[in-house]
Amino acid sequence: MSGIIGGAGSKSGVIGETELDYEEGTWTPTNNGGTVTINSPVGVYTKIGNIVHIFTTMTLSSDGDGTQMAIGGLPFAAASSPAYFRCSIQSNAYTGKSFGLLGSTLTYISFYKDNIVDLDENEVDNGAVRFGITYRV
Repeated sequence: MSGIIGGAGSKSGVIGETELDYEEGTWTPTNNGGTVTINSPVGVYTKIGNIVHIFTTMTLSSDGDGTQMAIGGLPFAAASSPAYFRCSIQSNAYTGKSFGLLGSTLTYISFYKDNIVDLDENEVDNGAVRFGITYRV
């Protein structure tokens, strides 16, 4: 879907109109390399121009291994600059702070502990993952 933003007014009248690229929809989070199973993944997004806002919530099964947790399936690849963000991971096995990294031109997010150590799947077994991020495409 796209829309048109009305032109800005000036003393001499309307300057012009701008077409705005607008899209919203859903995306399905996927496991990007490990063994943990993602249950009930729900992802939504809104894209306005070259900016994408995504949100997701999911639960993880108890079969994770020592692989770094990474969630794929993002609706659009990131631009050439990486995006770091804080996220909420709730698990019986992991209670610390975490952050995600969406690397340049990628469609998956890698997760880390606050001390920049990989957050392994086995640390979030049976846990809930919720995050929102805004990034450039």
